[in-house]
Amino acid sequence: MKNKGRYIEYDAIRAICVLYIVGFWHLNSYLPSHYSFSSAWLPLLHNLTTVVLGTFTFISGSLLSKYSFSSGLDIVVFFKKRFVRFFFILLFSAITYYLLKWISLAQTCQIVTGLNLIIGPSVTTLWFFSMIILFYLITPLIRYKYDSIITNILICIAIFLAFIYLTITGADRRLVLYFPAYVTGLCLPTEKAVQLIRNKLLLAVSIPMLCIQFIFSNWLAVQILLELFGIASFIVICGNLRFGFLKYLAVASMIAYLFHRQFFSLERTLFEKQGCSGIPLWAACLGLLMLFVISYWGQIFYDRYFTRWIKFA
Repeated sequence: MKNKGRYIEYDAIRAICVLYIVGFWHLNSYLPSHYSFSSAWLPLLHNLTTVVLGTFTFISGSLLSKYSFSSGLDIVVFFKKRFVRFFFILLFSAITYYLLKWISLAQTCQIVTGLNLIIGPSVTTLWFFSMIILFYLITPLIRYKYDSIITNILICIAIFLAFIYLTITGADRRLVLYFPAYVTGLCLPTEKAVQLIRNKLLLAVSIPMLCIQFIFSNWLAVQILLELFGIASFIVICGNLRFGFLKYLAVASMIAYLFHRQFFSLERTLFEKQGCSGIPLWAACLGLLMLFVISYWGQIFYDRYFTRWIKFA
């Protein structure tokens, strides 16, 4: 279902993904040590995190499936629309990382140019948006209207092989891990993906399919295959959730993702000054709520005023 230009299925998926990353996977690092994940659960949670980030990547590609390119103007319009959507928020987040001395100036430049996973070292959390920028940059090459669809396929294969080569020579292997998810989304129209999400037969088999993803393997090829199965299952399950608050979390998701480390680091510092070893669980839950409220209104302000000002300028 589409509501005011948004797909509620994708909103639900995006909300669940960011809630997992921000409110569970990363928040654990700011709690007292006795909340640490056990060694038995950690490999499974790593695999689930791969599925969640792969789902984010798939949606990023799927929402761009409507674009095709046949001229330089098409490419310019595409970049203008996409980068106005999040670039300035990412830039501000990267600057705060730099001011907090978490990253170097070189890493700051890598993040906003899409080169962080290629040059490295990868920056916690922000590496994902840097990867998405890189995928955006090569999207016109993938989606260009060539004389034959075979050309598009060969270009995707060539890019994938180039990423494999870069990984061998020192780039982050996550380029290889998540690129198939992005291309799959890019080639699957959003409307078609939403139709598949609503398919009750797929919903019935999605839970056992998702369990397959929990199989631990060190082979990258197997991980990519399991990731794609896991993404498909995760999307179908989350896309069928119908909780009203998820649409608000979806709106807040980008800012919450980009600034949650700054927010929780400040909160942890305040409690450590009071003699605590981390953020108490009750305070973490309250802080999480505050983070999403601030992020929601921050995104509303950005969309209503800042992006309009940029387009006007």
